[in-house]
Amino acid sequence: SLLSNDTRKIVDARGAVVITGWSRDGKYLVVVTQDPKTGFDVQAIDLATKAMTPVVRGPGDEIAPALSPDGKWLAYVSADSGAPEVYLTAFPSGEGKWQATQDGGNTPRWSRDGRQLFYVRDDRLMAVDFWQDAVPRFGAATALPMTVASDRIFVNSNAAYAVTSDGRFITTQPVGNPQPTIHLIA
Repeated sequence: SLLSNDTRKIVDARGAVVITGWSRDGKYLVVVTQDPKTGFDVQAIDLATKAMTPVVRGPGDEIAPALSPDGKWLAYVSADSGAPEVYLTAFPSGEGKWQATQDGGNTPRWSRDGRQLFYVRDDRLMAVDFWQDAVPRFGAATALPMTVASDRIFVNSNAAYAVTSDGRFITTQPVGNPQPTIHLIA
């Protein structure tokens, strides 16, 4: 049975801890935590040792982590430059920081083969090619022929789209009148 009553405590943590991913090898959980001094940070929980260690931690918020299919890279969003951008770091060490977007970006996702990184800019779904050389390299951003209803995210809890294993995209679109209406009743 996939469901059982066997529950185990992994770590003790104060404040918010949101699970955002699991490495394909089953060794790590990727979580976003909240710290009063550093805001939202990305951490890894090593399931063998039950240790939670920072992967990306800075003075601003680091959110929306997306682990590459091979588990070597972590894409995430930070507004350290003044606007939300997608960055990349080594996983689980957090060594290095490479900027993947140039004109803003949110909600990163990887292609199944790890050769493309997708993200949302405004309401456009964008793609950049990715190469693993001595350092990570990115191609020029390309707009894909679809819009995303919302890229507003809070610790990756409102994902605007997903990439399927066969390379298609799933996104939510508003139905009917998407404009909010205010009614005043006297």
